[in-house]
Amino acid sequence: MSNEQFVLWESEPANEFSDAHLLGNGRLGASVMGGIPYENILINHDTLWSGQERAKLTPDTHKYLDEARSLVLDGKYHEATELINHRMLGYWSESYLPLGYLNLTVNLGEDRRLMGQKRVLEGEFPWTGYSRQLDIARAVETVEYDHLGRHYTRRMFVSAPDNVIAVCMESSDSGLTFAVSMDSPLRHEQALSNNGAAAYGRAPDRVEPYGPKYTPYIVYKRDDESDALRFATVCRVIDTDGEIARDEMRLYVRNANHAVIVCTAETNFSGVGVPRDKDASKLLSLCEKRLDAAQNKGWDTLLADHVAEYQSYYNRVSIDLGPALTGSMTTSARLKASTSIEDPAFLALIIQYCRYLLLAFSRPGTQAGNLQGIWNPLVYPSWACNYTTNINVQMNYWCAEPLALPECHMPMIDLVRECAANGRDAARELYDADGWVTHHNTDLWRFAALAGEDASWAWWPFGGFWMAQHLWTHYEFTRDERFLRETAYPILKEAARFLCGFVIMDKDGHYVTAPSTSPENKFFVPGRSFTDCPDQVRAGNRMSPNRDDTAEVSKSSTMDIAITREIFRNYMTASTLLGEDDPLLERCAEVMKRLYPYQIGKRGQLQEWEEDFDECTPGMSHLSHLYPVYPGGEIGPGSLGGLNNAARVSLERRERHGAGGSGWPGAWRIALWARLRQADKANRLNGTMGARLGASLLLEKHLQIDAIMGWGAGLAEMLIQSQIGPGNALNYVECLDSVPDPMAWISGIPDQIDLMPAVPESWRQGSVSGLRARGGYTVSYSWKDGRLECAEITADKDGYVTVIAPEAKTQFKVTAGQIICLDKKLRLRP
Repeated sequence: MSNEQFVLWESEPANEFSDAHLLGNGRLGASVMGGIPYENILINHDTLWSGQERAKLTPDTHKYLDEARSLVLDGKYHEATELINHRMLGYWSESYLPLGYLNLTVNLGEDRRLMGQKRVLEGEFPWTGYSRQLDIARAVETVEYDHLGRHYTRRMFVSAPDNVIAVCMESSDSGLTFAVSMDSPLRHEQALSNNGAAAYGRAPDRVEPYGPKYTPYIVYKRDDESDALRFATVCRVIDTDGEIARDEMRLYVRNANHAVIVCTAETNFSGVGVPRDKDASKLLSLCEKRLDAAQNKGWDTLLADHVAEYQSYYNRVSIDLGPALTGSMTTSARLKASTSIEDPAFLALIIQYCRYLLLAFSRPGTQAGNLQGIWNPLVYPSWACNYTTNINVQMNYWCAEPLALPECHMPMIDLVRECAANGRDAARELYDADGWVTHHNTDLWRFAALAGEDASWAWWPFGGFWMAQHLWTHYEFTRDERFLRETAYPILKEAARFLCGFVIMDKDGHYVTAPSTSPENKFFVPGRSFTDCPDQVRAGNRMSPNRDDTAEVSKSSTMDIAITREIFRNYMTASTLLGEDDPLLERCAEVMKRLYPYQIGKRGQLQEWEEDFDECTPGMSHLSHLYPVYPGGEIGPGSLGGLNNAARVSLERRERHGAGGSGWPGAWRIALWARLRQADKANRLNGTMGARLGASLLLEKHLQIDAIMGWGAGLAEMLIQSQIGPGNALNYVECLDSVPDPMAWISGIPDQIDLMPAVPESWRQGSVSGLRARGGYTVSYSWKDGRLECAEITADKDGYVTVIAPEAKTQFKVTAGQIICLDKKLRLRP
């Protein structure tokens, strides 16, 4: 498929933010509505959040912990839920905020005095031939239209090499006249220079995520008392052949053929706990220096450097799933059509757009992508636009390794590292435990305490440990021993240390987690079921009411078990690979032997809790108990004890009861069905994903970005899988002492690469190039009519690898740098 097909385009400006086109370099975000005559480009900066460092630990939590555990072990689940809800929960995180706007008012007349007045009028700007197009192969936005016989073009990009937003505006015959200004939805001041404009100000000291429930919900302290973040944004016209003028509010360019504007932004964030300079003039000076450098380069060099740097990442992967059946439609029309017209080429666009977004919101040295990546227009955003750790922030990064962007994974790994450092106090003060812990939400300040309101989501001491999976995943794909030793191993070890202290033994001799939840789901207490209480059942709404016969707290939810097992296995494996020895290993091995086992319920399903409760939400969007299928890798085809079939039954049951087929729940289900090798079921969900997405593929209204990121990851799982190998060898033993020589045994296990594991029959032919597999492999292959045509595998490391295709299987030894070429039968070819 040619790069010309990898575009998002619309035939009219965006009316809603979810239809804007998104540009970014990991640090700066620009949201382009493509409006005429008004273009208001939203500017975001990855470090602009409300609040500051502050202790939010609740001392009552530890005071009541033993009582809550006793209630759980006595089977008094409702009482334990009430105790936690009313005595043990905490606060909400801070909020990610919009920084400012670059405002362009285009061609409203020759008299600049009338521009501001005409801004409020409607219907005075007839235009034709409109197009706005985001070229994701070059990361460049282009807006074009005709007005009164003139053709206008506006091109934009956000440069990583120069850290600026660049805009080039052109007219066919000296017809370009426009005004420029900058402002912010936060408290700010404005300034103009001869060729530019600026806005600078301060973030709120507090933004309550659920504003209507609190008054005031946006708080500003006095400037001299506030340690909230300062910010500045500056723009400059660096090139034009028109006349430049100004008044007290705006800069004006008149009668130009072209004009180039560059813009940048900065905050005074210098790290968590690092003192900040409150002098905004220094931020303005830093921005001006950045614009000086950009001006010296000029548009052509800025563009060339931007495209070259971006494509050094983007061009690693190519995908062709066939001709574009809906390629002549706008992106928004293709999304609607995808519910009834299967167009595999559109899915190839989804994969590449997912990679584009990851490059746009997550680069080495930046903050991790939040609920909306880095694009947020609201001072009061949904769920604080924070890092939600029971699915959302993790889903943002599922695609990073298989889609060949490991560098973009690093901000997520930095987030885990910093949460681990900040979570030591939370572990000690909330649980009297060693190690570290992070709960349901975190933010720029690495908030580690419990969240508020309801135990079903707020009581979640496993959020950080789910995030820690990304450390191991990065190691699996790269086999970077230095990363394992210096970054992953210390964090995994301290996570294992916390869990060894957190588990307790029940009356049956099992180690259990208590109190325990299955994120956001609730159940009927023993003796009650949904047949007794039909009015309390919510088919798909996870916010079931709290009643006397419902609860959300028990012991050893399946997700708790899965994450605990995973942390122990990864820590134990890392210790073996690195030759480390520590008394903690013996404790982990002991707990692993007696950890509460997975259970299969009366319907043949993988149970969600330690008892076979009836859930209040049988169509629950969260699929937490299927974690060991995906993103974990413990349960799958070939699993012992019928667990693979039980997982399938659980997923089918959720779908029968209305589990969401769009948004992040649909994306998770695509990945799950792919792991279960159910290609058609995974592909059927591809036809439901577009229902609630805007033209930018952000979720409408809530603007979450995890849906498109998870969708791309699910599609990657349909194309390539690689769960088995030395990196996760201990998934198949319970503890180290079951293997006489663990290191020799681990090194003898081959990596495994599954080609076309869930490619449906309707994808008649295609090819992929540059995908990544665990063990350090780059994989390319093509297929036709469901059969492999050829494959090419390049190894980063020496080792052994098993390759599986739909009708063949082979194994061979590889050496670093070797390229293995295989035919349709997986036989070596020259």
